[in-house]
Amino acid sequence: MFHGPPVKGLFRLLVLDAIREEPLHGYEIMRRIGDTLGHPPSPGIVYPTLRSLEGEGLVRSGREGRRTVYSITEDGVKYLKENEDRIRCFMERADRIKILKKMVPHDIFPLLEELASKYGRMTEEQRDEVRRAFWRLIQDLSRILGDVR
Repeated sequence: MFHGPPVKGLFRLLVLDAIREEPLHGYEIMRRIGDTLGHPPSPGIVYPTLRSLEGEGLVRSGREGRRTVYSITEDGVKYLKENEDRIRCFMERADRIKILKKMVPHDIFPLLEELASKYGRMTEEQRDEVRRAFWRLIQDLSRILGDVR
């Protein structure tokens, strides 16, 4: 389900995609990427990426009042178009993850972390019990999915 092209260089594509339609300032770029990812990226990632993209001629910056606004160049549009499949695949995966986050109770994530941290101290019998619990979950979900038309 979540297999696909590698994500190397993907953040650059997300930045370019965010400014594809209109020039934006950095925080608006972060918000748009955050809408895709489910959480906004940090300024420490966004601004160096923008500087790098600008250095490569894929983005240009300009002043709008007190803010710096970034827009995509023709080369940036071309680069984005060359990588359409990668960005589309990632967006589809991000959408599926958002759906999963809505379906799965939020308590499961800390529980899984605790399970992983205690795994080394579990007896083999406890590990088998955990595997059986996951197997029952897999079987239940497979049964439900089999009933969906």
